[in-house]
Amino acid sequence: MGYFLIPSIVNYAFACELSLKYILQSKKIGYKREHKLNNLYLLLPEEVKSLIYLSINEISNITEKEFNDKLDGIANAFCDWRYFAFDNKNIKIDNSFFIKFCEIVCQLSYKKITDIMK
Repeated sequence: MGYFLIPSIVNYAFACELSLKYILQSKKIGYKREHKLNNLYLLLPEEVKSLIYLSINEISNITEKEFNDKLDGIANAFCDWRYFAFDNKNIKIDNSFFIKFCEIVCQLSYKKITDIMK
């Protein structure tokens, strides 16, 4: 990733945010203006949250508490990294968990879209 680390994180986070919002809309669940991934995740129906957790657990073998802690750690990735150059704070991200979470959420929304279009 190197040179493209920051744009990659920002774009992954934005894609994940939009995918979560699409899943919420498809389930007719309202949400307020929100960028935080953990807050959007909490609005999902239990069966969707379970599917996301189990998919990550299958790869990473983490407890629900570890999952929630890691999710809290990436929750504000879009804003933190988008404005990285303007803030004088140190930020970090669990890149492995972040990418897995984003990919699983995006795959779920893509599956929803392709199911609708059939």
